[in-house]
Amino acid sequence: MLKMVNFPGDIAKLRKSALRVTTANQAINGLAFLANDIMAEKNKPSCHDVVIGAWTPTEADVAANQLSGYGVITNLFNGGECGHGLDKRVAKRIGFYERYCGMLGVSTADNLDCYS
Repeated sequence: MLKMVNFPGDIAKLRKSALRVTTANQAINGLAFLANDIMAEKNKPSCHDVVIGAWTPTEADVAANQLSGYGVITNLFNGGECGHGLDKRVAKRIGFYERYCGMLGVSTADNLDCYS
């Protein structure tokens, strides 16, 4: 049975304590995932905003080739893999993404990588 969990305090503290979250109960783990997905941080959009088209790249984003698409989402979650050319980990994730989009019969859209 699903039990509602109230998380008192700053959601940023929850994000920063990833090790404790992974070893805690599943409800807190789920809340941390949702918080990371739907909440923007300082100069970073939320993944949710990118996916639904609510994020508009700034001039600096455009200059850095950070255009709306799967590549930006990869950069949000795995920024260390981005911006230095071809990365096999990114290419592998793009392959999975393309496969699942094909299975669902939906377009992958543009801007799949974060190589530049």
